[in-house]
Order: sequence, then structure tokens, then C-alpha cells
Amino acid sequence: DPEARGISEFFHFKVTRNSMKPTDSNMMKQMQFDNYQMFYLTLDHMDGPKYVITGQPPWVEKLYSGQVRLSEDEFDTVLPKYIDNILEAYDFIGLVERMDESLVVLRLLLGLEANDILYLNSKSSGGYDDGSFNNKCYKIEKSFVSPKVREFLDSHRWQTATLGDRMLYRAVNKKLDATIEELGSDRFQAALEEHKFLMEKAMNECADKAIFPCSKDGVAQKEESATSCYQSDNGCGYPCLDTLAK
Repeated sequence: DPEARGISEFFHFKVTRNSMKPTDSNMMKQMQFDNYQMFYLTLDHMDGPKYVITGQPPWVEKLYSGQVRLSEDEFDTVLPKYIDNILEAYDFIGLVERMDESLVVLRLLLGLEANDILYLNSKSSGGYDDGSFNNKCYKIEKSFVSPKVREFLDSHRWQTATLGDRMLYRAVNKKLDATIEELGSDRFQAALEEHKFLMEKAMNECADKAIFPCSKDGVAQKEESATSCYQSDNGCGYPCLDTLAK
């Protein structure tokens, strides 16, 4: 969801890590243009926006940087083709808002074991980040949306600026539903229930054993966490998670 992602990005990178005040003007300024996900998922995004799947390089580069806006007619004709190309380029795209469903579908597609997709949350408001920025543990500030920012997010300007990401979000949602139907609804539901059961078991048995790069008190403990996490705060608690469902 481009709206939820934009809000999270602002509070994480600007407010939490750079002490920017979460005023209406600061938040709206930082979220002026946001079709990030659509461009990120192009095949050659690591080489820059000029090497995208479709579109002329000068046009795409200016659009990516927010220097130009497409008309609504151009949106209607260009973006659907652009998004279709993205969906064709990837065998699977998951959704953060449907994280557990996405993981279960991925598990069934790849033939994984139930414990292969278990996880522990590494970040939550009131806790601390991964300690990678300035080698310091930052307390995660809780996000919020004021009435004025809410009005901005509902405005034609924002809705148009994020149309590509919103269309992509809806398309991925639809494709995820279709994949579930292809896998078989009963088979998927059974795997999802198993996943939910094991996730609760993971929280009860592994949460206290996991060592994160930042402690609950904001103390850096990177060396200790190296034996508990795959990298940074990714996959923390895996030694315990790997024992579940075996």
C-alpha cells in the first residue's frame, strides 16, 4: 500500500533516525511524489531508472525523479502496460499487508516445510531499530496521520501521483488471490492455519531466545546477535525457529 509505505518511510527514516519533527508540512513535503514501488520492481532498477522495462529513458527518468507528471489520459494508457510487464517479469510478488498469506503461497509454490517461513518481528513502535544507522540504536517513533495530512492523502494530487503504485498494489492483490485459487482453496487454508499455529508457538517459545542487534533497552549488541540473526536484524531467532515443526 503506497500510503502506508510512505507514512512508515517518513517516520522511520526522517523522524526516528534524523529527528525531523513530524509536522504536517514536513510530512507532506516528503511525500510529494511516490511511485517508488512500481519503479523499484523494474528489472534493471539497480542500474538506474533509464533502464526500465518500458518507456523512453528521458521520460521515465524525469517521471521517476518527480520532474514531470503524466496526464490522466497518459496514465490510463501507459501504466496498465507498464504494470503488466512487471507482473510478467516476476514469478511471485508478495504483499506486506498480506504477509502470512504471501509466505504460505510461496511455501506451497516452492515445496518448502512449514517451519521454513516462520519469523519474529524485528521492529515495532516503541522498540528499537537494527542499530545500523550511525552505529546507534534508535527508538522507533509511532506514526500518526493528522487531519490535514489525511486530507492531503485523499487529495487528487496525491492520488494521481501514486496512481502507478496503487494500480500495482491492486494488481498484485488480484494475482495473489488467483494463485491461491490455482493452488486450491482448501489446501491453502490448511497450510495457513498450520502457519498461524506455528507462528503463535514461535512467539511463545522463541521470542525470548532471539537476540536482536539492539536490546529492548536500546543497547547495541551486534556481536551477540550475529549468532541469532542471518544479517542485521533479518531472520533473528532462526536457531529456535528451525527446531519448530520438526
